[in-house]
Amino acid sequence: MNYKQIVLLGDSITEYSSLHPSGLHLYLSKAYVRRLDVVNRGYDGYNTKMLKLALPNIFSSLGSAQQAGFVLFMGTNDAVIPGQLLHVPIDEFRDNMQYIIDQLLKRSKRIVLLTPAIFDKNRFQNRDKDLMAQYVNAVEKLAEKNKLPLVNLQKLFGSNLNLLSDGLHFTDEGYKRFAPQVLEAFKNLHLDPEDMPMKLPDFNDLKGKTDEEIDQLISEYIETYDGIDTLDRIDHHILRDAI
Repeated sequence: MNYKQIVLLGDSITEYSSLHPSGLHLYLSKAYVRRLDVVNRGYDGYNTKMLKLALPNIFSSLGSAQQAGFVLFMGTNDAVIPGQLLHVPIDEFRDNMQYIIDQLLKRSKRIVLLTPAIFDKNRFQNRDKDLMAQYVNAVEKLAEKNKLPLVNLQKLFGSNLNLLSDGLHFTDEGYKRFAPQVLEAFKNLHLDPEDMPMKLPDFNDLKGKTDEEIDQLISEYIETYDGIDTLDRIDHHILRDAI
């Protein structure tokens, strides 16, 4: 049985999204339950240089499953002030992001970009507001260049530091502020969970049936929805329209 994937790529903010009830990983997992697998590939402390070099191993970890979409959320660590170990100059950051996007596009045309968010300068003095704005702008330009949907976290968060747990990472309310926006972006890319059949028949269709009848119903269901299904046809049209 074929479960396609939505893969979340990012740093610690993505990694920790599995730990909060409204975290992006759990939010999307609930939305796509029995339809798609949502896979968290967030890595604490990573910048784009590290993620770029890790991509082959990340792709290998996904196995033989096809990717229905990606969320790419990088830049928070790249944007520390020069001289800090994680700093990546803006031009290199832009090139790294474009390389990563190019690799993701080979696997799916559905990529949602997130900009870096806000931070508390009093608690993170290795960061600068004006410098961070350059990385936010770079992600905006990449979204425009590649015709990809964008969720601007700086605009969504405003100056509300209560959305941050430690001055940088997000509270549950912080994740709740933007997770629905990401789902909406995927819906606009023809990945609406309400339009996708659930995997395997509903239990109401199976209860009271014999083993042979259940086996037959499951086989018929998989044959109908797990071959050239709705999502496959949508992928074909997206690919065709992109050529």
